[in-house]
Amino acid sequence: MREFPKRVRARSGEDREKSVGLEPVRAVRARASGEDGAILILAFVYLVAVSLVITMLSTWVTNDLNNSTRFTAANSTTLAAT
Repeated sequence: MREFPKRVRARSGEDREKSVGLEPVRAVRARASGEDGAILILAFVYLVAVSLVITMLSTWVTNDLNNSTRFTAANSTTLAAT
């Protein structure tokens, strides 16, 4: 494990002269579980799924609005012919 220097203050005047101000400190080891970043992938998949659902619903609504206009026009033409 790597050791990094840590600054420490001496308490008295004599200690200040003796110490150089650095003390070895052990580095904190990072977790190596193999699941690092898994939550980011899950969040990305969730966002893509929600985006696809919203896109499909908006396409469906737009198509239905266009069809209702055409059905109204076709019904008017049918009523005018009879």
